[in-house]
Amino acid sequence: MAQDEMQEDGGYYAIKGFEYQWIQTIGEILTSARDMRVSIEQDEDYSNDDMVVQVKHKETASFSENKIRRPVVKLINRHRNGDFRSPRLCVHFKDGFSGFCDSENRISRKSLDKILGPQTSEFSNKELENFVKVFVLDFSGSYQKEFTSLIDTIKSKFGPNCSETEAVLYYSWIAHHLRNLVTNNAGTAQTDRSCSMAELEELIHEGKREIFDSGYLEYLGKEQYLKLAKSRFKLPQHTDNNVVIIQETEHMDQNSITDVILSLTEKRFAKSLPNTVPLMFVLPQETAVQVKRCLIDKAIAFNDGYESLRFSSDLLFRPPLVNRKMAGDKAADKIESISFKLRIISTDAYETIDFSATKVDRIYIFGESGIRKPYDVPTSQYAKVSTTDIDKMFR
Repeated sequence: MAQDEMQEDGGYYAIKGFEYQWIQTIGEILTSARDMRVSIEQDEDYSNDDMVVQVKHKETASFSENKIRRPVVKLINRHRNGDFRSPRLCVHFKDGFSGFCDSENRISRKSLDKILGPQTSEFSNKELENFVKVFVLDFSGSYQKEFTSLIDTIKSKFGPNCSETEAVLYYSWIAHHLRNLVTNNAGTAQTDRSCSMAELEELIHEGKREIFDSGYLEYLGKEQYLKLAKSRFKLPQHTDNNVVIIQETEHMDQNSITDVILSLTEKRFAKSLPNTVPLMFVLPQETAVQVKRCLIDKAIAFNDGYESLRFSSDLLFRPPLVNRKMAGDKAADKIESISFKLRIISTDAYETIDFSATKVDRIYIFGESGIRKPYDVPTSQYAKVSTTDIDKMFR
């Protein structure tokens, strides 16, 4: 295709290039150790503890050494500056590789000099010798070939009954998840752009459950769906650090939400045990403001990490001050007074919490929500419930 034709259809090639990158990245996650985290759009296109990888898709171009010069130079600079992970370039050209690499995707020093051309002089002989020993040049297949291979990998990873249609659906979920990891973590939050096979297993499990729940509700009705949801609901212990996220549910108004929050809080502290950990409630921004006002009107204390001033997750998770009842001259194992019995924040504040620094035992999500789910925190989601159903689930 002529250069001017490519420029006219630049969006097509840009999008396809990104999709090709997702295919390679997802393939790496799926074939890595279950808990190996693969970083995305941080050091390079993707990386882990052992390697750092650039991906290039050039389906209309024939291979020549100078066409991979820029990414190779970038990888050499990274290597000579102390990043000793294996540098890799994954690239596709329309004419394949023509025997440029050996059987292990290694290149010779002579080939490296051809790639660098006049930029060879920018590096010392030792730097280039050290780089060529560890550099991997992978001439990958076409978009369709790599996508087909990835679908086969997904089928093999997610059970013997996983059909091709299911695998394509799972690919769309995974790719969407990775895009969100990148777009929702800018600037200093780039370190959160990582994913593991364990995280993808949870993603697929939750997606399959949501589809099942929707079908179950449609064909068997609300009552049977609630019985099913209740049967698999894991009740929290009073000493657990639990988060209750209430998003888009039926009958969602400030009064009904406030009633549910107060009811769950009352159940939580029913035995007045001093080691009881307050529940944390997460609500949409405007709903959170309205519910806080309702709580203030009722003279009920809560901890919101000073969200309206400058949110602090450290202050949010600070334990309440507890005074115990006295039995004679000894403190009894009962609460006399407590500084607060519940935490409540908006989804905006929740998204800023660093869960790696805070132990959370389980997150409960009620309603339709695309809210962040920490990969290493057990999560239960119930999309098809009303606000009044939430109270019933905790009985």
